[in-house]
Amino acid sequence: MRTHLLTTVAAGALLAAMPWVVAPARAACTPTVTPTTGQTVTCDTTPPNPVTTAIVSQPGSTNVTINMLSGAQLNVNSNAVVLNAGGQVTNNSGAIIQGTTGINSTGPLTVNNNGQITGTSGPGVVINGAGNSTLTNTGSINGSGTAVQFNTVVGSSQTFNNSGNGSINGNFVGSGDGAIVITNSGNFNGGITINGNGSNSITTAAGRNINGQVSISGNSQNTIVNGGAFNNGLVISGAGSNDITNQAGAFINQTFSVAGSQNTITNAGTLNNGLTVGNGVNTITNQSGATINQTFSVTGTQNTITNFGTLNNGVTVSGGGINSITNGQGGVINQAVNVTGTQNTITNSGTLNNGVTVSGMTVLTNNGSYFGATTVNAGALIVIGSIANSPVTVNSGAALLGSGTVGSTVVNSGGFLVPGNSPGTMTVAGNLALQSGAFYIVQVNPATASTTNVSGTASLAGTVGAIFASGSYVTRF
Repeated sequence: MRTHLLTTVAAGALLAAMPWVVAPARAACTPTVTPTTGQTVTCDTTPPNPVTTAIVSQPGSTNVTINMLSGAQLNVNSNAVVLNAGGQVTNNSGAIIQGTTGINSTGPLTVNNNGQITGTSGPGVVINGAGNSTLTNTGSINGSGTAVQFNTVVGSSQTFNNSGNGSINGNFVGSGDGAIVITNSGNFNGGITINGNGSNSITTAAGRNINGQVSISGNSQNTIVNGGAFNNGLVISGAGSNDITNQAGAFINQTFSVAGSQNTITNAGTLNNGLTVGNGVNTITNQSGATINQTFSVTGTQNTITNFGTLNNGVTVSGGGINSITNGQGGVINQAVNVTGTQNTITNSGTLNNGVTVSGMTVLTNNGSYFGATTVNAGALIVIGSIANSPVTVNSGAALLGSGTVGSTVVNSGGFLVPGNSPGTMTVAGNLALQSGAFYIVQVNPATASTTNVSGTASLAGTVGAIFASGSYVTRF
């Protein structure tokens, strides 16, 4: 009996001395899940995997590195990775970070994701505050509504590069008064919403799409270059400045609306739901081969519009400011051009298919093809060149001037026909009708007087007046 007992004790001691039996299983994330300044945490496939404890850096810790190796999984019921004062996170191909929020950290921060980051009830990635941070994604980032969230402060810059086969499944949301830079050459299965007074840059590569609406508000400075497609529109509001380029072969579908103090918009592609631009100083160019479909409307204090492509629904410019509209060689404007302003210049060297309606002092120069009716509702229209194919109507309070050629013309009661250009000759290629209450004003200087040549019939029922230039005149009877 004693011998048996000693044998049992000896066996127990022997088993206790064998480390492969009693050593605890090594954690998948080592050396700690509460790193401090300068520490590196590496997670691999060693059990326990997935790890169900969050990685949270100690308060104030900087330059913490998290390295998720292929196959490693971090799956927790809270924020999965929290770096309180910056660091680096690398999530390799095949690795998974998943929590209520996948990564919720404060910059300066660098995140390289080739695996999967998921927020089950919040964003996949949240980057906060000061410092310059960069998120590069060639894997997938998933969130509940929002996939990526940037919260900036003045002086900070946060950059999101979605490239290769990278996929963002959910929206991007940005806020604050810092700088936000987004470059998309991957798959963007959500929209972009940014609110703040900083600067924002969005670039989409050729053949790549942003499938949700892009919406920017605040008094920010925005630069947008689209080489692919904005499939649910682009809306910018606020009093900032905007520089927007839609490249050749690119599309902006759905609503395209811009408000700002200064807007520069260049389209070399296709705008399928028109363009609305409000407020400020606006410079808009539709390049050769480019198309704007649907409503094209501009309101501002100073508007410069140049078209070498096609405007399929015309253009409406209002706002009581200074307006310059040029339809260059090869340019086509279908439907009407409607312009209201204190000083307007319209130059056509292309094809204008449905006429012009103006209010305000307007100089119209035509060296191209001009069809459709011309209506002067207020102010004065000065015609240079020929719009012989266009019937002209001058309404009450408005005037028709110039030494060009116009089509059949009707001057309604209260309207003015003032031929010539101090003085000169206007040609009516058709009929002229001055209605009762209309005015025909002759410009006179000591040498000559203005005239109107009418190729058709003239019906004159209005009042004749004269404007005399300074000089010596001889009275004749």
